[in-house]
Amino acid sequence: MPRFGAYRDTFSEPWEKVTTAHWKKYPNPLSRHVLSADTLHRHVDPETGCMKSTRLLTKTNASAKWMSRFLGDRTSTYIVEESVLDPRAKTLTTFTKNITLNNLMTVEEKCVYSVSEENPNWTTCQTHAKITSGLLIGNMVEKFGIDRFQNNSAKAKQSIVYVLGKMKEKSATGLAKFKATSATGLAKVKKVAKVANIAKTATCTPEGEPA
Repeated sequence: MPRFGAYRDTFSEPWEKVTTAHWKKYPNPLSRHVLSADTLHRHVDPETGCMKSTRLLTKTNASAKWMSRFLGDRTSTYIVEESVLDPRAKTLTTFTKNITLNNLMTVEEKCVYSVSEENPNWTTCQTHAKITSGLLIGNMVEKFGIDRFQNNSAKAKQSIVYVLGKMKEKSATGLAKFKATSATGLAKVKKVAKVANIAKTATCTPEGEPA
């Protein structure tokens, strides 16, 4: 019998920033179990502005010893992520499902990023998971899957927060460089204007005449 899990996060950042962080969150040091995220397809509907994407995620996780007989030497798995970003409704919905190791268990997740009802400048992320195993020890496998889902969901939140922090640092550095460049440029302009003004107002003494 399938097991279900749910996880809810709230980020004190606008939806636009959080969804941008979603696309940038892999790889990062807080989610080392995600080895890569490759975009296979992306399309923007010219009428609705909705963007549909398909990505292939490569993940690895340490498994319980009793699972080694089912996994063999395999240490990684492939997961397909399909998503729809609606800029008008301000929602990003992702659907993920493993395409390997499904003889052991199938993990299906749905994640929705939306504007928080508590604060329009915050973002809510609601995640639901369904874990299914057809093995005789399916209950044990499904429980393991739910526990892993909870653990990875916490890592996913930490990853978003990490990327948001990096985005802020980059923005602050860029702003500081812009201000420094602007100040230098303004100083040069003032210097040139001063020289030009001096040249304009200076009087020349005819050659041979006393000053």
